[in-house]
Amino acid sequence: MNTKTSFYLGPGRPLTVLSTWEELTEAGAGGLLGEHQWVELKASLGPTNKGVNTELARDLASLSVDGGILIFGVADDGTPVGCDATSIAQRVSQVAAISVTPPLSPFVHDPVPNPDDDSKAVLIVTVPPSADGPHMVDGRYWGRSAHGKRTLSDPEIRRILDQRTEHHGRFEQRLQGLPDRDPLLPLIAGQQSNGHVYLLAEPVGPILAANLSDPDVLRDALRGVTPSGWHAGLDQCPSSAHDPDGAALAWTSHPVEATDEKWLTYVSVKDDGRVIVVGGGATAKWRMPGGDEQEAVLHGLIATLTVQWIEVVRELALNQWGYQGEWRVGIHCTKLMGKPAQTNGLRAADVRFKAPDYTKAMVSSLMTQDVTLLADRLLAGLYRGLGYEGWKTKQVLTRR
Repeated sequence: MNTKTSFYLGPGRPLTVLSTWEELTEAGAGGLLGEHQWVELKASLGPTNKGVNTELARDLASLSVDGGILIFGVADDGTPVGCDATSIAQRVSQVAAISVTPPLSPFVHDPVPNPDDDSKAVLIVTVPPSADGPHMVDGRYWGRSAHGKRTLSDPEIRRILDQRTEHHGRFEQRLQGLPDRDPLLPLIAGQQSNGHVYLLAEPVGPILAANLSDPDVLRDALRGVTPSGWHAGLDQCPSSAHDPDGAALAWTSHPVEATDEKWLTYVSVKDDGRVIVVGGGATAKWRMPGGDEQEAVLHGLIATLTVQWIEVVRELALNQWGYQGEWRVGIHCTKLMGKPAQTNGLRAADVRFKAPDYTKAMVSSLMTQDVTLLADRLLAGLYRGLGYEGWKTKQVLTRR
């Protein structure tokens, strides 16, 4: 079920829904709409020329450091007045992509119409915190203060860049550390023999919605994933699982024999919005062409879990939490060394993976691309290592 987006309007201000003219009017009258570090107000957007577009680009770049909103059709005192919003959305997207370096992808919400004038509306643009910040416009980096946008000093730029590098390094450490806290181990009757797949998504900016780890919300999100066609998959996770830091569902809550380890699947949503998926079938014994059974990399199952995990993150972010920001996402697969793909019927040679593990991390909005294209970016190295040079996830999912 879709929920209304609540906007963060700065410290000391409550999360506020601004989906109707009445809500905008009440927020303005209550002093919630004011221009500061997290909010930029514009009564309208001027004509299309270099000066106006450059000013717009500076607004977008400045808000991207900590995240914020840009509101068109609201006066400086917070009163909604409306403006001609018909072309603003396109101009915002174009300016963000062309005039800001690196480019930005702000989220433009549906216009809020003025009930007394059909030609006018208020348009809200969310600019999430950017993992690529700070952003440059016209040769200068931009940030914000309590009084609005401003250029950043050299020490501030270095600090933000150092923080960006540190955040990425810590994310990769957490990703590669997931096997040390593998939730599937208590469910294996005996010793783990398969390689496992670990998928981690962390929001770049804070998610301000309530009940992030509501198990019913997670269960609803799983209902919308693409059916796997495997005995394992997020669509095959009906059992509640224990997670002290959030809510979790699993393929089963009871121990299974080692022969069924590959079907074990676990998904968790943490209290801070992290989404983790663990699968027990990165590698497993598999009957290969010719009838022989050997340890193989189940790249089809890995691809399936990756696509389903992205679908769950998107569903939670957009339709449950109202979060349009970027995500740090990554995959880590273990025990791959010396193993071929689950079938060699599609390859000319018997290629075996030449590294113990496979790890790939990146930053993405997750919202603007096809899920299989996002999976391609995460899994291209895995396919290549198995001899599938140039293969795409859509091909992998249809030819196991």
